[in-house]
Parts: sequence; structure tokens; C-alpha cells
Amino acid sequence: MVILIVVMSGGKKDSAPVQKVTAAPPELGWSTERVQAIAKWLRAVAAGDRMELAIASDLDALQKRYKLGEARLVSTMSGDDRTKLKDQVLDALLQNDDTKVLREFEPYTGALAEASMLTSGIGKAIVQMQPREAVRDQYVSDATIEVTFRMLDGKLVIDNFGVTAQPKAKRPDKPKAKLPQHDQITNAKIVERDVGGRKVKVLEADVVPLPHLADTPEALRTEIDRLIPELVRLDVTPRERSKTKARLKEIGKPAVPRLLTRFNDISAANADGIAQLTQIDALLRDLSGHAFGFSPAQNTALSSPEQNEDARQSALKQWYGWWWKYHDKPLDQNIDKEDETLFQKGKTKSGS
Repeated sequence: MVILIVVMSGGKKDSAPVQKVTAAPPELGWSTERVQAIAKWLRAVAAGDRMELAIASDLDALQKRYKLGEARLVSTMSGDDRTKLKDQVLDALLQNDDTKVLREFEPYTGALAEASMLTSGIGKAIVQMQPREAVRDQYVSDATIEVTFRMLDGKLVIDNFGVTAQPKAKRPDKPKAKLPQHDQITNAKIVERDVGGRKVKVLEADVVPLPHLADTPEALRTEIDRLIPELVRLDVTPRERSKTKARLKEIGKPAVPRLLTRFNDISAANADGIAQLTQIDALLRDLSGHAFGFSPAQNTALSSPEQNEDARQSALKQWYGWWWKYHDKPLDQNIDKEDETLFQKGKTKSGS
């Protein structure tokens, strides 16, 4: 840094400016002897170099960190007792969870915390660590550690450390979901439809007649096939229809394939068909908790017969897409996160 000092004399500038040069700030970083000594210690941890660690570690401090031994510090011991306790301290350093980052990462830059630590008897350094090649594909970020030291007989020894910024682990690749297998529904695809005046992507499947589920008992099959015509009869009382609907809801999943098949048999081009479809649509919504862009009762006044029929066909294909994907799961199965745009939560229920 250069400072120019202009000397004024008699209102005139001195023709020879005086230059004052200030000393550069001291280097605290990677190239300093003390930071390099810390980096060497960190590499020794990763390499399992017990000899270097025994020389460059404050074994008493690390003994206290790992709560080893009873009353005596390793530095006060001799012979086999000292060797045994020293080995325990080194084992802890090389095996404990708190040194996992030190073992898997390598230092590449760092600096002392303060200029005074270049000469003082104690100090601290902040070191940046990057994953070693063997684990590089397991992490997406580096780590930061703080290492403290003291000078012992003119030599730097490490007395403590801590990870101040944990590395971020790479998220495991999500396994690709297996495509559903259905004996009758074999063709499902995502298409774009106009739903409520906006373009959305939906899952549709080809419509085919669906038999009963393979594990549905014969007596229950007979009951389902009797109840569904009762559900769509036009000349029943509300109480009778409610009773029929309640029983089909109680049966639950085994009724779905036959409800979908009946949905396909009814046209939306006339008022009677609209009334019948309303009952099936409402029951499917109750059973699944989802809706598919077609409410028969709401379409009667706003759409032409042709538009109603187109909407019914699209809704039915979406019901088949839902059944293709979830036929082997509970009816209350949560929709997969990636399918939120394909399946809509049913918010309204048609009248009974």
C-alpha cells in the first residue's frame, strides 16, 4: 500500500512528494508453517499413521476428549500402561464417528484465525476439506473444520478439533418405479386435456370390460352385480339408493372394476344417462377420494350432449388410468408426488 504525502511550503506544492510504504499484512493462510503442520496431521488421520499422530497430537487433551482412562493422564504414565492408554487414544481418533469427516476428506486450504497465532503458544485454524476420491461420488459439498493447537517443546501439537460445516451427502438415486401390471388394462399414457378452462396433463388408459377381482368370493361377486344396477335405477327412493350406496362403500375395492365397467355402458347424451352416471361418479369419488374432471350433474345445463359424452369418455379413461396404476394398492393410497398433476383430489360429492 503506497501513501503519497504532499508537503506544503509557502502555499506551494513541494516538487518531490514523499512516499511512505506500509508493510504488507502477515500471511496467515495455506503456505504458513503452522497451517501446513495442521494439514499434515489431518492427512495422518486419514492415512491411519499412528506414529505421526502420536508425535503431533496432544494425547492428554485427546484422552480427555474421549473420556479414556480413570485418573492419570497418558503423559504421566510409563511402560506398558502408557503404551496401552496411548493406543486407546489413537484408536478413538481413528475410529470414532466424530473423525469420519477427517478420515474421508482431505485439506486443500486454510488459515490461522488471528495474526497473533503465528507466534503464540496456542492457536486455531479454519481448514476447508474436500472429499477424497474414494468417496467423491457420495457428497455434493466440502466440509469446514476448526482445529486448535498448542506449542509443546517447540513443536505444534493438535489438542482439539470440530466440524463447523458438515458436508452435504448426495441423495441416493430414486429407484425407478416399476410400471403397474394389469391383466386387462395394458395401455396407459399421459395426455393433455382441457379441465375447467385450463390445459392439464392427465393419465388415461384404454377402456375395456373389467371382471371381478380374482380374490373376490363368488357370493360377493353376485351381490356386487346385483347392487350396481340398483344404484343406477331411476325409480328407487332416496332411502333405497342410500342403502345401496352404503353397502357398496362397505364392500369397497372389490366393487370398483364393475363400477368402471358400468360407467362405460351408460351414455351421457341424455338426462337419464346423466342421472345414472352421477351416482357412479359420486360413489367412485367417495371410494377413492379423487375426481377426474367430469361431474355429470354439473354438465347438464352447460354442455351439449356431444360435449357431455366427450367429457364422460375422458373422465372414464382417467378413472381407468387411476385403476391401472393403483389397482394393487389400498384405495386410500396417497397419490405419488410426481403424479399430483395427473390425479385430482375430489372436493365435491354429487347428490344421492
